[in-house]
Amino acid sequence: MLTISVKFGEPLAQIPEFIHRAFQYLEEYGLEEEGLFRLPGSTTEVHYNFLTNHQINQLKDMLENGSTIDMSACKYIHSVCSLIKLYIRELPVPLCTYDCYDMFLACATVPVPDLKKELLRKVLKYIPVNNFEYVN
Repeated sequence: MLTISVKFGEPLAQIPEFIHRAFQYLEEYGLEEEGLFRLPGSTTEVHYNFLTNHQINQLKDMLENGSTIDMSACKYIHSVCSLIKLYIRELPVPLCTYDCYDMFLACATVPVPDLKKELLRKVLKYIPVNNFEYVN
């Protein structure tokens, strides 16, 4: 069981315990699953679309209300991933901040892989410390 309280859409002060625990759950049960963050929970089974979207919204509501949730009760492991992605998507400022957006885009155009990595490391020094903890 996991007891946490987190507000979606609030500024990032620190990585919520929910994120740590969700990734621990994924490491334990989801590493063999195909397309873990690529496939949303709502498309793992076409005829369960409503149920998994509904489940993700229920989990979000529970998190915001500080309720106890049991990640293992999620019908699809992709729903846990979708919840993580939803939390990150609803941050008021993206992890790769607006101020650094053009620098990240410039890095993407560098054709030499080692140079691209070096430039990305330099750009990451400009994002807030809390954001860096997420992408590190």
